[in-house]
Amino acid sequence: MSEDVLIRIENVRKYFSKDSKQVKALDGINLEIPRGSFVGIVGESGCGKSTLGRCVMRLIDVTGGNIYYNGTDITGFGAKQMREYRAKMQMVFQNPFSSFDPKRTIWDSITEVGRFYKMSEQEINQRIQEMITWINLDENVLRRHPNELSGGQLQRLAIARAMLLNPEFIMADEPVSALDVSVQAQILNIFMDIRKDSNLTMMFISHDLTVVRHVCDSVVVMYLGTVVEKGTAEEIFSDPIHPYTRALLSSRPKDDPDKESDRIILSGEIPNAMNVPSGCRFWPRCSRYKQGLCDSHLPEEKCVGGTHYVYCLRTEEMIHARNS
Repeated sequence: MSEDVLIRIENVRKYFSKDSKQVKALDGINLEIPRGSFVGIVGESGCGKSTLGRCVMRLIDVTGGNIYYNGTDITGFGAKQMREYRAKMQMVFQNPFSSFDPKRTIWDSITEVGRFYKMSEQEINQRIQEMITWINLDENVLRRHPNELSGGQLQRLAIARAMLLNPEFIMADEPVSALDVSVQAQILNIFMDIRKDSNLTMMFISHDLTVVRHVCDSVVVMYLGTVVEKGTAEEIFSDPIHPYTRALLSSRPKDDPDKESDRIILSGEIPNAMNVPSGCRFWPRCSRYKQGLCDSHLPEEKCVGGTHYVYCLRTEEMIHARNS
């Protein structure tokens, strides 16, 4: 594995059992996250975004495949083996109100992390002072309980707690979706500061495509437990190839309300993960490009230029249609 790759996900599968059937939440994910990059994971609800993040963080075990951190296979690591990596791998959850113990002050919740990893009291105090200044909050918030603070304040504190140990990697799972739009901007500015001032690597999971384009270097588009397209943010947003990606991007709110809509409406609903289609996962909803092989053959990764990859049996035809 290249030294420039911090996280490598190799043929990862995660199946859950439900009513004696398997829910295929992830089904053969291959992905590399370069060191220092911000990678956005997008897709409809139920596509496996959050499950992928939790597998990478080793919060849940994978059914198959391997996850490498800085060249080390951590897939089978237990709690004791993962302790060293927990300091390097932090997480920001979606709901800031459930991120803190309601019975403890913010100070207690944050300092507990430092003490667990054997930081001295002086180091903890100094680092917290730096973090509070950085997230632009008053020190008084540290003595309060979570129910005394707003969602925006708590999410900023959650980010500060995640950064306390100077991690190498953060997995942010829908970190702004539970917040008001005005507050979202404050949180995104913090993430942009992180991106500018550090070599931190981040997996940024979101259904908000505008946010992902603003924050991330590259984008991975998921559908029903698989990857359908990936590339730099510029490649994905300026030149989407896969029909699902194009439909997803067309659902974004228009900058100009008077502009004629180019919305692509997909037929049908996303299939049940307990009964995924054979072959390409997307073919039942692909009205324009599907053909006889789509329901029986899995699409392979196809490079369409640069770091832009598409998973479709008819990639070349779609590129020709785009260029004509």
